[in-house]
Order: sequence, then C-alpha cells, then structure tokens
Amino acid sequence: MVRILKLICTLTSLLILVSCGSGINYIGESKSWIGKYNVIINTKNSSQQGNYIFSYRGSSFKDNNIEELIIENGNKTTKLTNFSLFNGKVKIPVNCSGCALPKKENPIKITIRWENNEESFELIN
Repeated sequence: MVRILKLICTLTSLLILVSCGSGINYIGESKSWIGKYNVIINTKNSSQQGNYIFSYRGSSFKDNNIEELIIENGNKTTKLTNFSLFNGKVKIPVNCSGCALPKKENPIKITIRWENNEESFELIN
C-alpha cells in the first residue's frame, strides 16, 4: 500500500512539473561556430534553466581564449570577456527566477570575438 502511495505521489509531482514548464531548443551557426541554447521555461514562476553551448568548428583553436561573447536575448544583453575554450567548446549555464522569459519566435543574437576575428549569427527555435 505504501508503494502505491509513493508511486501516485511521484506521478502527480511529475505531471505538475511537466505542465508548468516547457522546453525550447535554439540552434544556429556561423562559418566558425555552432551555437545551441537548450532551456526549460516555467511560466508559473517566470524562471528559466538551461545552457548555452558554443563549439568552434575548426581544429586549430581548441583551447584558446575568447576575447568577447555577446548574447542578446530580447531586452537582455549578456557580455562575457576573456575566457577559455575546453576542447573547442564552452558551456554557459543559465538559471534565473523572476526574469524575462524568451519567446520562441524571437531569435537570440550571438557575437563572438577571438584572435582578431568576429562573427555574428542567430540562434533560432
């Protein structure tokens, strides 16, 4: 009987979590970069949790330094400077509550500057 109650509670909790949140996957690329943003949005408490992942497409820049990465998501602009790639990738976690939520139809503009190069592209749903 206790096992059945635990199972019912677990299933009910999962249903509540699934009904409150939705996942959005954005992807985009440029000549040298591939970008992704996978996010779970909870509209009930205006929160989002996810990760930006940027991968360098070439083979000669695997662990070098990014001078600047700019993420323009709606009214919010995030600027990161002077950080290193690891095996040609960088992962940027996003976890905020009470924040402005991205809209599926709005692209996210990305600008990356490295070694006297600059590329911009959009992540789209």
